[in-house]
Amino acid sequence: MKTPTGKIYYIQCSTWRDKKQVTFLHTTTVGNSRGKSVKRHTKGRRGRGRIEIAAPQSQQTYVENFNAVDRNDRDSADWSTTIQTVRYFLRIFTWMLDRVLQIVYQIVVDVAKVLKPEWKRYTSKNNGRHDFQIDLGISLLNYAIKYDLDNKDKLGYTGDYPNWMKQGVLDPCRCEKCYFCIKGLTNGIVHKHTGKRSSEGNGDSATTKKSKAVVECTDDRVGLTLADGSPMKWNDYCKKCLEKRSGKWKDKVKKCPTSKLGCAKCNEPICRECWKTYDHPKAQKSS
Repeated sequence: MKTPTGKIYYIQCSTWRDKKQVTFLHTTTVGNSRGKSVKRHTKGRRGRGRIEIAAPQSQQTYVENFNAVDRNDRDSADWSTTIQTVRYFLRIFTWMLDRVLQIVYQIVVDVAKVLKPEWKRYTSKNNGRHDFQIDLGISLLNYAIKYDLDNKDKLGYTGDYPNWMKQGVLDPCRCEKCYFCIKGLTNGIVHKHTGKRSSEGNGDSATTKKSKAVVECTDDRVGLTLADGSPMKWNDYCKKCLEKRSGKWKDKVKKCPTSKLGCAKCNEPICRECWKTYDHPKAQKSS
């Protein structure tokens, strides 16, 4: 193959009989491959070692470098950005993006060993590749946001922020990684959920508080509830009868009455006989 500049490249096809017929199409190690050999096991020679058979130079080059193809395939399987779509050109684009990411990651790993000790965590086998891709994605997003904000007028955006971003006061955030946290543009900090929810109406903020109904002790036995608030659908052993009895559990529950009724606040199953003298322990504790 001769280029317009006059430089010549050679492509060679080498065929070789191993266990099956193998063909190499290569641009390296072009020429005669005499003197090269590999060792193989053959039938009928068990225990007597392997025999040497002639092999082309391209076979040795392949053995030394084929692991890169396997690593590339493994990387694309684990960290692919491909999306399922009928638009084939998006699949091609994401496939190309995956290959670029793999190349960049290999460069980062090599640089981390010599020039950038702070990148050493990306070489870790424990989520090193994961952290690299996440940090790279955040960096690209931060760069895009900064570019659009700095050139907002030039790009024709109206409002405080570009049109594709939320306008007005930004939501609270404390990730300390996004562009808004780094520049201090977010509104306050994130607090733990307190059971309150806020809604906006007519320009005023209205706060709606979820309050749990106050349960008091009653003179009548009522149906008990579970932890999720649903009514109890099965009978349980009377709490007071179990306290009166002694011994092992299987002896205590013999002839022990059951009930799904009791005090709504104490939430203990109490039989009809024990209810007459029930002292409501939770009511006494709260008082």
